Amino acid sequence: MAHPVKTETARHRSIEFFGSKVGGGLANEYRYTDVPSKLLFWDIYYVFYYAWALPLVVRPLRPRGGNGFDELAWGWRNAYCVVVHSVLIVLQLGFLMCIPVALLVPPWVTAVFVAAFWAVNLLLCWTLNGSKMTYMSDPKYTAGRESHDHEKWLYINGIATGEHWLKSNLDRLALTFGRPVLGIHNSTYGIVFDLLECIVQRTFGYATEDIRRCYVEVKRALSDDKTTKVVFILHSQGGIEGGAIADWLLQELPQNLLSKLEVYTFGNAANHFNNPFRSATAEAEAERRPLAAAVDAALGPTAAAAAAAPPAASEPARGAGPQEARDDPPGGLAGREAGSRNPAALSGSAIGHIEHYCHSTDFVALWGVLHFKAAGAAGPGGGGGGAPVFAGRAFSRAAAARGQEGHLLCQHYLNAMFPLQRDGATGEPVGCAETNAFMEGEVTVGAAAAGADDGPDGEDEQPGPPGVGVVGRGGAGTMTRKVKELSRLWQYRNGRSPGAGAW
Repeated sequence: MAHPVKTETARHRSIEFFGSKVGGGLANEYRYTDVPSKLLFWDIYYVFYYAWALPLVVRPLRPRGGNGFDELAWGWRNAYCVVVHSVLIVLQLGFLMCIPVALLVPPWVTAVFVAAFWAVNLLLCWTLNGSKMTYMSDPKYTAGRESHDHEKWLYINGIATGEHWLKSNLDRLALTFGRPVLGIHNSTYGIVFDLLECIVQRTFGYATEDIRRCYVEVKRALSDDKTTKVVFILHSQGGIEGGAIADWLLQELPQNLLSKLEVYTFGNAANHFNNPFRSATAEAEAERRPLAAAVDAALGPTAAAAAAAPPAASEPARGAGPQEARDDPPGGLAGREAGSRNPAALSGSAIGHIEHYCHSTDFVALWGVLHFKAAGAAGPGGGGGGAPVFAGRAFSRAAAARGQEGHLLCQHYLNAMFPLQRDGATGEPVGCAETNAFMEGEVTVGAAAAGADDGPDGEDEQPGPPGVGVVGRGGAGTMTRKVKELSRLWQYRNGRSPGAGAW
C-alpha cells in the first residue's frame, strides 16, 4: 500500500485530512479482531507511548469564549467537579500502587482496605453522576428555531463527564446546531478508572449499561417511519461505545434504515469504526477511484443507483439524481456528498455519513482515531490491501494553531471548530459563528502524475495515495478545498441542513 499523504492548510499548515474509505499505507501492529491478549498488550503499550500528551488534555486551562458551557469556566459546580476528579486521581493511583502490598498483608486487611476504598470512590462518583441515564438539552437553546421533527439527535459523552458537564455539552450542542439533543450518560468513575474501562471495552468488546441503553434509543429512532435522519454525536470514550453500537446496528438493521444514520465524533478513543459498502458494485467503483472514495464521492449515477435506494420515509426530492447536481456545494465533487441530502446514495456505504474531528496533540485522539487512521491494518499475510479499520473522513487540527489543543468537548473542540456568535447588545451567545479559522482553513490534496484516469463523469482523478484525496477537474496538479466544503456537520449549524443553502 502507498504511504499516506497528510494534507495541510495552505496558510497555517495546521489541518490534516484523512479520507473516508481507505486507511493509510502503514501496517498497524494490531486490529480490533485480534486476540484479546494482543489487543491488551498494544493498548497498554500505546497508553505509555502517547503519555507525553496526557498533560495537554486540559490545555488551555483558561476558558476561551465558550460562555458558561466551558468545562473549566468559573463557577462552583465546575470547581466542584475539578476538585472531586483531582481527589479521585490521587485515590485511584494510590490504590493501584498498593496492589502489590496485598501479597504481604493478611487477606482480611486487604478486604477491609478494598471495601473502604470502593465505598469512598463510589460515593464521590455518585455526587458527580447523579441518578439518571438520559438527559435532554434545555429547550431554551432551541426556542425560536425551525422545528426538525423528522430528525433525532443523540449524544454519548466521554471520560470524566458527570451530570453537570453532560448537561453543558448537550446545551452547547443544541445552541450550535439548533436541534434538541438527547444525551445518554456514560457515567464517570474517575479519570484513571475511566481509562481502564476504555481498555476493557476496546479489548473485550464489553458493553456497559449505557451502551445497551443507547443502542435501544438509536435503533428505535432509525426504525421510526417519521424519522428521516438520526444524527449521532460522540466524544472521547463515547466513540468506543458508538462504534460498538454501530457494529450491532450493521448486524440487525436493513440498509434503508442504516442510511438514515450520520455519525460525528470528537476526540474519538475507538480502535475501529465500521461502515461497509452496500454492494460489490460500490466497492469495485471505490477501488477503481480511490481518491474519490476518500471523500465519499466515488460513485457515478449508475453505481449509485445500484448501490442503494433512498432512505425509508424520506421525501422523493431527497433521493439521488438530478437534485443532487443542484445541491452541489462550491467544492464540486469533492464536497458533493457532504452537501447531499442522501449521502449514502453517493458514497455507497451502509451508514449514511461518518466524520471525525480531532486535535493532533489530544492524547485520546492519538490513542484512538489518529493512530488507526494514519496506519491502516494490513491485509491477510501482512501484504496490505486490507479493509479500512476506521471508516469516515477525519479532520485533525494541529498544535500549531496555538492554544486549543486539548480534549474537552466544549472548551477545546467546539470553541475551536464551532465557536459561538454573541449578541452585539447583550453579549449572550445566540448560536454558531458563521465563520472561523478552522472552517476557513484550506486543505490541499492531490498531485499531478502519470496514470490519471478519467472518471465516468468526465473528471480527471489526480493520482496519489488512497488514504487522502479529492477528485480534480481538468488537469490541475493539486486541488485546494476549505474545510467547510468537506465538513457535513458544519452545514447543520444554527438549524440549517445540508443541501438547503447551508453554505
